[in-house]
Amino acid sequence: MAGGDFQTTSWGWRAQQFQQQAGEWVELKWSQIAPQFARNLPDPDVSWLGNLGWLLKVIGVVLGAIALWQLTRLILQFWERGVFRTPAASSQSVVSEKQPTVKDWLTRARHQQRRANYGEACRCLYMAMLQRLNDTQVVSNQPGLTDGEYRQLLGQQPRHPSYDVLLETHERLLFGGGEATPETLRQCEEAYRDIEENR
Repeated sequence: MAGGDFQTTSWGWRAQQFQQQAGEWVELKWSQIAPQFARNLPDPDVSWLGNLGWLLKVIGVVLGAIALWQLTRLILQFWERGVFRTPAASSQSVVSEKQPTVKDWLTRARHQQRRANYGEACRCLYMAMLQRLNDTQVVSNQPGLTDGEYRQLLGQQPRHPSYDVLLETHERLLFGGGEATPETLRQCEEAYRDIEENR
């Protein structure tokens, strides 16, 4: 028989060695703790270690399933963001979604209202207000500005209370976990109309 025809170690052999070493360790510790009883006791029962190989396989399968699930979620997130799409398709979507106009936001708001998605409709009116502020050069569109910072910048505007309605509603819905109702949307629509009519 050639020297390379046999396997030097395996998981089964390692588990058997571990079981034997654990049994010897238990026997040693028992003899150190209570030497008078160690001579009369049978070998410690470590049969539970026989199931160690099975337990390791189950843990491996569970960990593999979790890793596969996480990898699938990660790939789907990248797919939704357009990372895996072709350059032509992603560049077209970037161009078409670069900066919606006020009219686009108002159309989206009406569409969301028809679907009874009042929170998203309010957000669309909020975005239309921000786009209008940018278009009229009152406040340039800066993604890093918070609602509080917009409120400070708009403090000198004549329609300040109407801006506040949209800013506070956006803040409450986005960060406060509030629910939008038809009444909430009606208030946002009135505030937006007031801003639009008195610009």
